[in-house]
Amino acid sequence: MKKFISLFVAFAITFNFICVQVAAEGEVTGGRIDGTNISWKLLADGTLQFTVSGIVTAFDSIPDFTPADGDNPPPWVHLKDSVTAISVDSGRIGVGSYAFYGFDKLTEIGNFFNYVTGNIGEYAFAESGISGEINLISPSVGRGAFEGCPNLEKVTVRRKVTSAGDGVFKNSGLKSVDLSDTALTTLSDSMFEGCANLIDVNVSKNLPNLTVGTQTFMGCTSLDNIDFLPSNTIAIGAYAFSGSGISTAKIPSSVTSMGVGVFENCSNLTVGRIPAGLSEISDRMFSGDALLTSVSIGTNITRIGNQAFASTGLTDVNIPYEIGRAHV
Repeated sequence: MKKFISLFVAFAITFNFICVQVAAEGEVTGGRIDGTNISWKLLADGTLQFTVSGIVTAFDSIPDFTPADGDNPPPWVHLKDSVTAISVDSGRIGVGSYAFYGFDKLTEIGNFFNYVTGNIGEYAFAESGISGEINLISPSVGRGAFEGCPNLEKVTVRRKVTSAGDGVFKNSGLKSVDLSDTALTTLSDSMFEGCANLIDVNVSKNLPNLTVGTQTFMGCTSLDNIDFLPSNTIAIGAYAFSGSGISTAKIPSSVTSMGVGVFENCSNLTVGRIPAGLSEISDRMFSGDALLTSVSIGTNITRIGNQAFASTGLTDVNIPYEIGRAHV
């Protein structure tokens, strides 16, 4: 009887009468994703392989899912501890939300992202074990897509990427970020927050009106300076570099807006330079920077915010006469 069942399953798979692949012990190890042309299977070496069949004009997408404890987890979630690599056998794909969330044994990605020409959804690879370098060409990368990936070391964001969600690389192991060929005009809120190993950031000098979001580099303790900001940066959000390792803060002259606490609690910061284009120093901008001894203030400053220099090492500040209110 068992032999008959095995033969029937093999026959059915061969002639596409069923859409799942079953291991000897009854565990599903492959199938077709409902509503798509994408099939998947777990190979013997631990690779989760995806194949796009049929005529595809652009790309087909792995749909959005929920975490394992949600009502719509990925069909391969039960293989989380067996998947060590992912690949695309043929076709181009997008990757939906939570597709590989928490897959901490997943380390090898090879050229997988060269085939991901569709969007990447929210938390798609968050808290996974993907390692090394990734090259992103997806038009949109969702919120938290690579959050909490401790083995991820470098990311290159290509010109095709036009949107990156909040916290996309938050608390990851990134050491290097290449944005030299990007079309992004906003570095999103918390984009690199908590990336304690980040030391190298390369941003295109040709971006029009770059905005740095709230808490974008907060807690990047290995980041030494902000010289990577291009000369056409126009705004820096609240706490953007708070708690980072920067030792000098030479703000581009094009900046006209800065949020609260941008450089708050930067324990290595010794020198700050306020550009002429800025009209006010925001509340707590340099608060808690114990080693800060020198600040150059632009002549267009008309207001210094509350506790802007509280608990710093400043001994001498040259304040323009035009300032109507100062709280130093």
